[in-house]
Amino acid sequence: MNEVATITNKMSNLTSSGGSQLNRIGKVKTLANDLEASFISEFLNHTLPKNSTSFFGGGSGEDQFSSFLNEAYAQEIVKSGGFGLSEKFEQQLSETLYDKE
Repeated sequence: MNEVATITNKMSNLTSSGGSQLNRIGKVKTLANDLEASFISEFLNHTLPKNSTSFFGGGSGEDQFSSFLNEAYAQEIVKSGGFGLSEKFEQQLSETLYDKE
């Protein structure tokens, strides 16, 4: 399942699941962090050098596995504060999903 489908699935689970307000806030925060990490991962995939033997050391598996490394970098970037997108995503998701109630 690709990242967009995974995030869409998580969003539909948020709207259908009940639970306490605190539980929902935690889920929205997690989803917002996932969205930011996905964005950062794609950003890294497009900005880091391709086929550079000096960057990853080369090899046949570099193309396949560099995206996993970028995903790990993205998660760590989000943990350390990210680009500030998750707060905006969280605000928008909360308004979209829960202000209708």
